[in-house]
Amino acid sequence: MTQSYTSFMTGNPDDAEVNIQPSFVLAGGGTDNDDAMRWMLTRAKGGDVLVLRASGSNGYNNYFFNELGIHVHSVETILFKNRSASSDPYVLDRIRNAEIIFIAGGDQTRYYDYWSGTETGELLKTICKNRTKVVGGTSAGMMILGNLVYAPVGPGVTSTEALGNPYHPNLLNIEYNTFMETGIFANTIFDTHFDDRSRDGRLLVFLAKAAFERNIRARAIACNESTAVCIDENNKAIVFGNTPQYPEYAYFLEVNCEDDWKPDSLTDGMNVHWSTSNGNTVISQRIKGDQTGIAKFDLNTWKAIEDSDDQYWQINNGVVQKIPTENIECRLIPSSNDDSNNHTTFVFPNPTDSIVYFPKAEFVELITIDGIKLHACKNVSQIDVSFCKPGEYVLKLTIDGVTKSNILIKK
Repeated sequence: MTQSYTSFMTGNPDDAEVNIQPSFVLAGGGTDNDDAMRWMLTRAKGGDVLVLRASGSNGYNNYFFNELGIHVHSVETILFKNRSASSDPYVLDRIRNAEIIFIAGGDQTRYYDYWSGTETGELLKTICKNRTKVVGGTSAGMMILGNLVYAPVGPGVTSTEALGNPYHPNLLNIEYNTFMETGIFANTIFDTHFDDRSRDGRLLVFLAKAAFERNIRARAIACNESTAVCIDENNKAIVFGNTPQYPEYAYFLEVNCEDDWKPDSLTDGMNVHWSTSNGNTVISQRIKGDQTGIAKFDLNTWKAIEDSDDQYWQINNGVVQKIPTENIECRLIPSSNDDSNNHTTFVFPNPTDSIVYFPKAEFVELITIDGIKLHACKNVSQIDVSFCKPGEYVLKLTIDGVTKSNILIKK
């Protein structure tokens, strides 16, 4: 019987035991950014690197082991040949023991088909959910790490196709919060090769479909080629690139937080139209990638730490419009009654079984539906509700002197 995977090993095959710094590395494809890859390797503290891929060969082995000047114990590439590899004991053991899991580029649909609903898929989900390792991906490997995943049946949709028809055959198959369940990426979709392949239009349509079909106020992270977003254990993101020599940017998008936020309609075969009365349908923060290694974006508050180029994006009869703005405030407000979870997605993840995140609040109270106060704290942007029994709770947040209540569901 033909083996369902191929393994390429460089270095010591024994398991290293080290203390790591859990992280995520989201790379936009193209030539790998050496600074980002060095940052990733340093987080593993000399441990083992495991590269997962479904095409190609062992090109990352020497790159990670010899060429970046960062000591690691080993680099192994496992090439999946079919879905059955996802239940192979050797593959599962190597995933459990590695300090870094890095998913190479290729075809995110193949990754989804090979891993979804398998032991490998569930193991990767648990690793990302509990943040126990350094996890990275480039191109398709980045796209598969979002909680919303675009996994097309055929070729990837272009912006022109998506803007002209929100139900284009190549635009089907967006998976919603089932493949990965990473708390900080709740209702968040990733895209890559972004400006290089003019993918802004299709990403807006992804967000529009999530809003119209699922009542999800989604977010997105998109990277240009040779750009990488490196996220530490505190959810602070460094954006690596070589701007201004090259246009290497990362984009952080979110649907506006007003009552007026969903498309009125999406019709098969017709241009997409998605605008709001204030022209702020989607808020975009663009951050240049550089070599400084300084955090530039806070995922807890979804705001740039360093300077960003800010715009409002919307779709006017199939055409993307971008308007510069100095106001990126996405206020935390109660959702409209037809929001599927009756809460804003900026209290996330919701439902949750442990930590819930929100914009930094001066005062936070967790209260039962019966009005019993369970917890109170000040000046935080997250709380751990793992001590609570499953059910509904009221999360009261005071932000800029304004107190608002949100329904929080504990799983």
